[in-house]
Amino acid sequence: MNFARLSSKGQLVIPKGVRMWPPGTEFAVIKTETGLQLTPVATILPVTVDAGFGVLAGALTKPISRSVASAEDDAVMRAVREDDDASKR
Repeated sequence: MNFARLSSKGQLVIPKGVRMWPPGTEFAVIKTETGLQLTPVATILPVTVDAGFGVLAGALTKPISRSVASAEDDAVMRAVREDDDASKR
């Protein structure tokens, strides 16, 4: 079992043996019947327009290759054509 001591400033140091978060990690502090629960809060990094610039470059110019599912696609199209032909009789 690990122990931490509350400082005069209200700070707790998480013992190194159980610490797995980098410095600066924010935690939600939840009061429970038996004490406190610390849950790390997911941080969302700010994104700039410049960071996303060019991400989709070439996305629409690359040739579309036939996938493994093309045989399934062909089978579906045959079934649709057969149903269409049958409905016209």
